[in-house]
Amino acid sequence: MLAFRYDPSGQLTVPNNCSQVLPSEVAPIPFAMSWWPSDVPPSKGGAHRHAFFMCGRAHAFLAVSATEGEAYYWRP
Repeated sequence: MLAFRYDPSGQLTVPNNCSQVLPSEVAPIPFAMSWWPSDVPPSKGGAHRHAFFMCGRAHAFLAVSATEGEAYYWRP
């Protein structure tokens, strides 16, 4: 698992092996950390503040919030 912040006025470049997916395609996290946001992975229904990506044939997932400048990466 990995979490990081970046300057939202810039642009985060997502790795080439990551493709944007629907929130329903995102795998659950295999851990419980108090600092990890409750909406990553997304809950069913409602608006999502992150764009979700599947990396390397579902071996990893990335959640990016461009407006807040934060990203979360995990492997199921």
